Amino acid sequence: MKHRYFLIVSINLCCLVLLLGGRHLFTNVEAYSTTTAPVLIEAVHYDGYSYRDADEAIALRNLTTKSVDISGWLLSDGNTSVSKLPEGTQLQPHQLSWLAGDAVAFRQQFGFAPGVTLARWPGFANDGDEVLLLDQNGQLIDAVVYGDGDTSILGWTGAAVQPYTVRGVFGKEGQILFRKSDNATGLPISDSGRAVDWAQAISDAYTGRRVRFPGWDLQEFFFPVRDEQPASLTIAVAPDNALDTVLETINNAQHRLQITTLTFENLTIANELVKAARRGVAIEIFLEGSPVGGITDQEKAICQTIEYAGGQCWFMISDQENHIYDRYQFLHAKYMIIDGERALISSENLSPNSMPDDDKSDGTWGRRGVILITDAPQIVEALEAIFARDLDPANHNDLFRWQADHPKYGSPPPGFTPIQSGGGITYTVRFPHAEIFHGVQMFELQQAPENLLRDEDGILGLLGSAQEGDTLLLQQLQERPHWGASTSNRTEDPNVRLETLIEAARRGASVRFLLDNYFDNPGSLTSNAVTCDLLNKLARDERLQLECRQANPTGLGIHNKMILAHIGGRGYIQIGSWNGSELASKGNRHVTHTAGKFAAG
Repeated sequence: MKHRYFLIVSINLCCLVLLLGGRHLFTNVEAYSTTTAPVLIEAVHYDGYSYRDADEAIALRNLTTKSVDISGWLLSDGNTSVSKLPEGTQLQPHQLSWLAGDAVAFRQQFGFAPGVTLARWPGFANDGDEVLLLDQNGQLIDAVVYGDGDTSILGWTGAAVQPYTVRGVFGKEGQILFRKSDNATGLPISDSGRAVDWAQAISDAYTGRRVRFPGWDLQEFFFPVRDEQPASLTIAVAPDNALDTVLETINNAQHRLQITTLTFENLTIANELVKAARRGVAIEIFLEGSPVGGITDQEKAICQTIEYAGGQCWFMISDQENHIYDRYQFLHAKYMIIDGERALISSENLSPNSMPDDDKSDGTWGRRGVILITDAPQIVEALEAIFARDLDPANHNDLFRWQADHPKYGSPPPGFTPIQSGGGITYTVRFPHAEIFHGVQMFELQQAPENLLRDEDGILGLLGSAQEGDTLLLQQLQERPHWGASTSNRTEDPNVRLETLIEAARRGASVRFLLDNYFDNPGSLTSNAVTCDLLNKLARDERLQLECRQANPTGLGIHNKMILAHIGGRGYIQIGSWNGSELASKGNRHVTHTAGKFAAG
């Protein structure tokens, strides 16, 4: 922690910088009004991942519709260190620009070059500090205080900004403090010089309590992508017909298949991908490098087979000894892009448990899930953009391609034979074929961590519009009764999605949950069993049309993440990888797809 030698005080209109033994002393500083400051400090990365925090950075935002010349402006830690912005530095209208002291370290963690590289970097303490931006005349433009920094400085009021932490979920290291943004514009909300302006603020469980880490693309993916036009929609169900649908989709590919999934253990699908590769289809597979339980020998063997056929297997990894940190806690999304023309979004990994390869005429068994496939152009284009940003080895150091001799991301042990798994006979197939729909439909794509918790639009906005006479049906692997620590509660740490649905029931909507009991641990304080008890008690006490049950309809649990809504005479289906946990909503890579019909009926 740096010692604090001087206090910035307001005297009048000018600023005098005295060089005293290498220390900078600011006096006579006047602050801009919070309503007239043309530029704000929008983000602060103070506890870096690189060696000696070399990737520290500050983001500035031009709030105006005109270019702002910031040549000669000063960035300070509020004590002894000042950096001067180079001549010719400008911010275009509404532009966000990152300032860094080490462009190489910054790019290694963030995936792009900083807008401005300073010859001298102030350096910001990990346990707390002040970040000051002054113009060329020494007038204070903006101030931010975080951690145990000095909250008495000019330009700041009240408690300092603190990183948002949840034990075992989100830690302090690497976090980027960032401002809350307006859902309509993407620009920061009005500045009050208080911690409440920042997305980490715990005072609001709905717009605050967020985290951010290097490598995220919040600016590019701030808005959900929505499209309404004639398009097709295929709905497949696991374990009934999902495998056949996926195999047919791969078999129809002509040029390129881009696949993201948490894990890949389905040998039948792997063999179909090998056939595609041998007929000239480019295969790119993107996998989580540290799934729960580790990478299995089955997955290693599948990657080996695909690589030898000319395809590619990539992993998102963490190697802290070499200052490599994966951008998301888990790469949990499950989707496929086919020839840049169709998108497949699923609740299921490429698993034999979800997609068993067996003769289903005598029954089967597996995990309940759903797959959506569409050719809606904007959805396909948006998913391509996510894939391109996530799997970008030229600009991200947390990506590693399969190598035969690598002990973790390489070949299985000598003599290992991949398992060809089949299903059982205990579940009678109810949906032998996928259903295909054509016509003018609404399609919307959202993803975590960038935009999944928007409450004015997107899926939460849709659920929040449900009224008396509407129906909401949820089939979920997991829906926690609250977020935060397991010992917390709904009042202190509400589950935003769950509370949105409870409020819909209070407005008169019929809301029903079907939650998994195969994977569930009823002894846990955040189990599905606890959630069902909570919801059913609320229904009794408040006489709501609200019901929760647990089930295992297909033998290996409900792995689905599905919301069905009938609102205002219109029907919607939402499918993706989004579980009802705080980590899923704020720290993992998830993709969800909502499809609906605008016309009544």
